[in-house]
Amino acid sequence: MKIRQIETNDAEAMLSLNMKLDTESDFMLFEPSERDQSVELQAGFIKRALSQNNIIWLVAEAGDGALQGYCVISGKTQRRVKHVGNLVIGVARQYWSQGVGFSLLSAIIEQSQELGFTRLELSVRSDNQRAIALYKKVGFVEEGERKSSLNIAGKYFNELYMAKV
Repeated sequence: MKIRQIETNDAEAMLSLNMKLDTESDFMLFEPSERDQSVELQAGFIKRALSQNNIIWLVAEAGDGALQGYCVISGKTQRRVKHVGNLVIGVARQYWSQGVGFSLLSAIIEQSQELGFTRLELSVRSDNQRAIALYKKVGFVEEGERKSSLNIAGKYFNELYMAKV
């Protein structure tokens, strides 16, 4: 496995990974077929992200070149919150419990410090114990809970807010 910055030529593989994540896990935000993107739109999104100085987008690449997962930190431009980064991570189910998520998080946390982020934030479904344990392992702590914030197939779920300072 190789952790690296995303490139514009990863657009097709990244779109495919996102579509896969949308169908194989209820822990991601998008539902199947809710994502309205093409390879061209994905490439443009990657290109814009790479041109920003407050976004880090890493991917985990398998030996065969397939993308196993991704992790993104995006920051704001306002001075008062410029030090805060919002984190999103997704790992394909076939790579769960193989260190992909830990490797992505470790690498992006290190890079985030180099860019001046001193606070990282994320939200996670409160019943996603595997992810919560991983976030705690790399230093995130629970800060609060949003009740019934997600509606998945008519069932409501709570979200935890976590941060690493």
